[in-house]
Amino acid sequence: MTPSSDPHHRLFVRMRRIRRVLLCVLLVSVGVFIFSLQDSISVTLLNQSQNSTTTANLIFLSVLYAFCLATPFMPGLELGLIVMFLFGLPGIVATYVATLVGLVSAFLVGRLGLQHYPMSISSYNKGHILSKMQSHPYLLIAITLNMPGNWVVGGGGGISILAGLKQELSFLRFLATICLAILPLPLLVMFGMLTIDQLGIT
Repeated sequence: MTPSSDPHHRLFVRMRRIRRVLLCVLLVSVGVFIFSLQDSISVTLLNQSQNSTTTANLIFLSVLYAFCLATPFMPGLELGLIVMFLFGLPGIVATYVATLVGLVSAFLVGRLGLQHYPMSISSYNKGHILSKMQSHPYLLIAITLNMPGNWVVGGGGGISILAGLKQELSFLRFLATICLAILPLPLLVMFGMLTIDQLGIT
């Protein structure tokens, strides 16, 4: 009797598939829930920090932002924007550095052997994105990092983990890519081309 014809084996395979589906559904639910709360979280942080723009607060918020960014499906963009708006130039520099730290940390997680990173819906997304990285991988990374809706694949953290899984990608080239890819937003804030009123965070 072959393993595929064994009823116990088929039951085991079916249960394993069901478990994976339930895990994906759970991850999607948690991601959507957290994503839906990002506006209220950002407003709360903004209100509490209006009169406390100290160095300690800057460091705390930057570390928190880097952690959120490195964690797949965790909203972090608005937190980074708030840090830039509250602290001015020091906040812009700190957010830029924290973004690099978060994305590099996620890349290293993938590079150091996270072979079963759970995607938002199915493993198809993981294989599809990895296959797209065969040609022009660094351009794809730069585009997806700045693409609206990239939270579907885990946001910046998820994209960086996938990049780390692709062993052919050079760490130094990845670093150079994200250094340039994340630069436009801080520059827009620095030169006043993007304001907090335009984002509707009040």
